[in-house]
Amino acid sequence: MLLLISDANILIDIEIGGLVAPLFSLEYQFAVPDVLFCEELEEQHNYLLGMGLSA
Repeated sequence: MLLLISDANILIDIEIGGLVAPLFSLEYQFAVPDVLFCEELEEQHNYLLGMGLSA
C-alpha cells in the first residue's frame, strides 16, 4: 500500500468537490502532518480520521 502525504488545503478542496468518499476508497493510505491537522482540519474536518486519514 502506498502512503501519500497531503497538504490540508488539498483535502479541503477534495471535500468541496465531493470526492472524499471515492478518495478514501482507493488502495492508498492518506496522511497529513499532525500539526497541520490540528491547525487546519481538526475543528471542521475531524471526520476524516474516521474515514482513514492518518495524522
